[in-house]
Parts: sequence; C-alpha cells; structure tokens
Amino acid sequence: MIGFIVNPASGNGRGGRVWKKLEPELKRRSVPYRAAFTECKGDAVAKTEDMLRRYSLDAVVAVGGDGTVHETVNGMERAGSRDRSGRRPPFGYVPAGSGNDYARACGIPRDPAEALDRLLRELASGREPLSADLLRLEGDGAPAAANSYGFGLDAAVAEAVNRSTGKRLLNRLGLGKLVYLFALLRALVSYRPVRASVTVDGGDTRRFEEVWLIVVANNPCFGGGMRICPGADMRDGRATVCVVSGLGRLGLLCLFPLVFAGRHVGLKSVTLLEGREIEIEAPAGMPVQADGESVRLAAGEAVRTIRVAPGAFMTLG
Repeated sequence: MIGFIVNPASGNGRGGRVWKKLEPELKRRSVPYRAAFTECKGDAVAKTEDMLRRYSLDAVVAVGGDGTVHETVNGMERAGSRDRSGRRPPFGYVPAGSGNDYARACGIPRDPAEALDRLLRELASGREPLSADLLRLEGDGAPAAANSYGFGLDAAVAEAVNRSTGKRLLNRLGLGKLVYLFALLRALVSYRPVRASVTVDGGDTRRFEEVWLIVVANNPCFGGGMRICPGADMRDGRATVCVVSGLGRLGLLCLFPLVFAGRHVGLKSVTLLEGREIEIEAPAGMPVQADGESVRLAAGEAVRTIRVAPGAFMTLG
C-alpha cells in the first residue's frame, strides 16, 4: 500500500487538481493506497508520522511543492522512517508546486501522470530504492532539509515569498517565478550584509565580509530553478556550500540572473566549499530557511552547525 500526503493548496490549488487526476489512475490500476490531505502549515509532518505509525506502507509519496517535500521528509524523520511493521518505506514525489526544486534534482517528470507511472514502475521492479542524504541543523526542534539550508538574504526572500499575497495570482497566470524576483527586489532595499565565517569538517575557518547569503545544499537548485550549487549531489555524502559576499547591491542584482544557469560559479564574489560538517558563525538575527521554509532558532544563537546524514532515507526517482 502507498501512502500519499497531498497538499491541495500547493501551486495555487494545483495539488488538489493533480490528486483528482492521480486517484482515478490508482483505482484503474488497482493500486492499494491511503491519502491524507494537509490543511495548514506543518500538517504534512503530523499526517506523515501518523500514517507511518498506523499502516504498513510500500512508499510514502508527497503530492505538492517543495514545502510538502520538506514536511513529509521531516514527518518520516520523526517516525524514524519506519512504518508499523518496522520497515523503512522509500519516499516518492509527484510535483505539484510552483518551484519543484526537488523534482529537478531527482529528474522526476513535471507531468504528474508521468511521475506517477515512473514511481509505480520502480516499485513494481523489485529493485532496492536508492539512498539519499539529508542535511541536519543542530538545535532543538530544528528541521532537516532535503534540498538546502539558506542563511541571509535568500532566507529573507523565502519568508517574504511565503507571506506574499501576490504569489497566488502569479501562479494562476503561470508567472510564479516572478514572485521570487519581486521579493528579492524588496529585500535588497532593507537587507544589510553581515560578517560571517564558515568552517568545513573542522579545518581552517574562512572569514567573509559583507556576506549576503550562505547556502548549504544537498541538491543543485533552490528558489524555483536557480542552480546555486551546480555540483551538489544528494547521494555523495557531502554538502556544497555557496557564500556570496563582498559586492554591492547592484553587483548582487547582476549576479542573480547568472544563478539560473549556474554561471555565477567562478566569480570573485562567490565561494564554493564542500564537506560533511559545516559550521557557520554569523549574527544571531540572520534569517534561516530550510527547503524554502523559515526556521526559528533560539534567541542569541550565533553558531549553526549542519551535518550531512548519508543515506538517511530511501527515494524513488
């Protein structure tokens, strides 16, 4: 039996429309399934955990956007990634959001019917699912990340996007990516770069002035297709770190179009690092996001440690 965690509101209602197409196909193929529908932020975490504890599942599948992926994976983390029979079911994804960065990283088709067909074929093949890494931020209650953590401007932009009343309208017009641009332009006016340092695997500490953002990535993309860390691989046991620093607002604005193609790599203002344990020291008020969702850290916390958990879950796709 497959457990589906469906976010009907994702992608301005696309999640609900996608499910209406998937369910008849599941019935046509006589695929046993259970579905749980999210109603508010954080709901997918609880519903995933509950489903794993109540049923013996062949897979847990998120239907929604990257936020749904984020919450479903964290629900699996809370449940120990094991169902009531003690098995460790794999994670699957049918993209139905506006960003779908997890789908890009895994090569999952954007078409829901194709994504479902591929998922069912993989389950029927009997092959062992591939293992995938997770990123874990040290701290009580801090969520894991399937895609990336971001510190600084990108986290401020993510928070603005999630609060945006215009996101729904732009999604309806097929212009959902523009909401990130508008949020970036607004954040550039008020955000102030900071001084920060990064230590990788206990080695030498790198110190940076005028830091705009630090991204610790498990997958190449964030923000709806921006290839911030082109070499990131969720199966290599390592995280890729991208630090953008030492440039003014105009320079930063000129840099962002290059990120969609990964052409920012090699610029003087961009530093890329790799490792299994990343320690970031920055002002306590620096915004933080995990998979595009805002993270609240303990007051006064200035040092953040992120560790890669190799092969923490199994994935279809």
